[in-house]
Amino acid sequence: MRLDTLHLTLAFLGSVDTGRIPALIGLLQAGRRTGGTLVLDRFGHFRGPRIVWAGSSAPTPWLRHLHDGLWNDIDALGIRRPDECFRPHVSLLRKVERSALPAWPAAQAITWQARRLVLVASAPRATGPHYERLGEQWLPAPVP
Repeated sequence: MRLDTLHLTLAFLGSVDTGRIPALIGLLQAGRRTGGTLVLDRFGHFRGPRIVWAGSSAPTPWLRHLHDGLWNDIDALGIRRPDECFRPHVSLLRKVERSALPAWPAAQAITWQARRLVLVASAPRATGPHYERLGEQWLPAPVP
């Protein structure tokens, strides 16, 4: 993954009819959501898609709340939430077999501050996925 493409996916929508994009952009602009801090302190590997990822070893209630609220809004547009469990992570490497990797290094914690939600269209390319930003919402930090 290139540095400029690192992200945490809150809602993967798959193929979406282009006629729905204005409503999704409006959903971002109308939302009153709050960001938070996520500590990325462990590595893992998703076998099926062959992805090496960084994630948090601690529960993150603010992120769960953001995820669920966003999906409630998306569902109101008629796009159904998938049945699979939300596993927050940042993809680091793609198309990698776990057996091809050395032992996991000790993870040095990275504190990541969620500052914005971005609606992105992605398209595969030989050099990796190409992302086009369609809309965004800046997230205020939580009030202590």
